[in-house]
Amino acid sequence: MEAIQKAPTNGLEIIASAKQQIDALAIACKNIIIYDDETLERGKTLAKEARKIEQFIEEKRKEVTKPLLDRKKQIDDFAKQLTNELNNAVKSLRSQIQKYEEEKERRRLEELRRIEEERRRQEEELRVAQAKGDTTQIAKIQEISELEAKAAELSEKSSSLRMVWTFEIVNIELVPRKYLVLDETAVRRAIQSGEREIPGLRIYQKPSLVLK
Repeated sequence: MEAIQKAPTNGLEIIASAKQQIDALAIACKNIIIYDDETLERGKTLAKEARKIEQFIEEKRKEVTKPLLDRKKQIDDFAKQLTNELNNAVKSLRSQIQKYEEEKERRRLEELRRIEEERRRQEEELRVAQAKGDTTQIAKIQEISELEAKAAELSEKSSSLRMVWTFEIVNIELVPRKYLVLDETAVRRAIQSGEREIPGLRIYQKPSLVLK
């Protein structure tokens, strides 16, 4: 650690200069074999040194990145302020557009239904007339053709609306388990607060090495 701390350089250079020491320590940790009390103590010493270096590097990392993160936050906040009012205005505008388009689509479908009903009525009248031997129904045939053309024209009209699939929760208890995600953070927080029984989970203790 002393070799790192004495280096008169900036944060990035200090982190870079630590690589040789870190590599040497990593090799020592990898190669040591614990077989007696002496090697056990040596292993603990190596682990402590490694932890100190990790903490030192983390401090230097934060030292280097904090100004950058602070600057980024300033830029993000400024950009958000610039676009916030516009976003709200656009949201209101899109709501109006969608409402109008929905009403327009409702009227289009209503007109299509009306035309279809009229076409069916005209066809039925034509069928009855032809069954009676009336061959003077050319005008009715023309009306039916016009109705079909109008229906086709309405059907082809494009809209800004698109049907998209989405969902809402009706009963969370009926949702299949494969779509649910366990909140591990909440579970660990509950255990740390003293919770010892959670249905579906086994709460237990396991050894954790503490080096002093």
